[in-house]
Amino acid sequence: MRVAVCLMLVACPLVIAAGCFGEGGVDAPPPSAGSGSSSSAGGAGGSGGMGVGGMGGAGGVGGASSSSSSSGSGGQGGAGGGASVVACPGKPGMVQVQAPAGGNFYCIDSTEVTSAAYVSWAETMPMLTQPPQCEWNTSLLPQTVPPKSNLPMANVDWCDAYAYCAAHEKRLCGRIDGGPLPFSESAADEALSQWHNVCTAGGTRTYPYGDTYDPVACNGQDKDAADDKPLAVGVTTCEGGFLGIFDLSGNVWEWEDSCDEAEDAGTPAEHNCRRRGGGYSSKQVDMDCSTASTIARASANSQTGFRCCADPSAMP
Repeated sequence: MRVAVCLMLVACPLVIAAGCFGEGGVDAPPPSAGSGSSSSAGGAGGSGGMGVGGMGGAGGVGGASSSSSSSGSGGQGGAGGGASVVACPGKPGMVQVQAPAGGNFYCIDSTEVTSAAYVSWAETMPMLTQPPQCEWNTSLLPQTVPPKSNLPMANVDWCDAYAYCAAHEKRLCGRIDGGPLPFSESAADEALSQWHNVCTAGGTRTYPYGDTYDPVACNGQDKDAADDKPLAVGVTTCEGGFLGIFDLSGNVWEWEDSCDEAEDAGTPAEHNCRRRGGGYSSKQVDMDCSTASTIARASANSQTGFRCCADPSAMP
């Protein structure tokens, strides 16, 4: 039996804000002072620090020189620092990323939501706030409840995924800057889709790890056809687009907040919603970042799970 929950319907989908994001600091150690005559050059610039969202930091400030009569000019700024994982303020297990072209910052789960996290939450019989499209959804768990483990939670429908993210002050990944990604808009536009922006590292990659398909990097059909099942989340060979984010290709498909709400699309439970990234049985054609499969909102199967995103807000 599926676990029943109490429901509270709202007139429009709940958008949960999730963090106040500051930019990464610049680590510029004090440069050495120069020495020599009145025309001597300044000290070397400091090295660049860690950047935001995997970008290099700014160069350091040049140092002043000293002499018997006058000081020299400051040294040249240092080189940018290397890429780094940027944690999401106040949201453990999430990574902070940036929209393209200097856009807003937001956060995304480092891994797919695990069965341990999801089942533990569902067993508390939580009070839910769901959009009107989910008024039919009165349960959260499949008939066969999986053991609590680090495997991705599967066999959940779109409404289950939406409810979990909202309950944790996050949201199902959708449109950059808030809300769902309209079904009429491209799922393969990094300027629109939170999920696609992350997978492609801002539109710079075809797969989360690069432009060339690697059959064994992520958990798809080509990795091990005889071992056709999901793996524990966080497969280190399947990292990217941004550092610290895993399994965006393969393992399980991931629900996206992007559904066909047209009046002629049937009942809300029948409306098609997008899922991204491919699953453990997917071939190469479905393992890239641009692919978006569509299935009914009420569908639940062993190859479909999800992860959550979070938008910036006033938060310590």
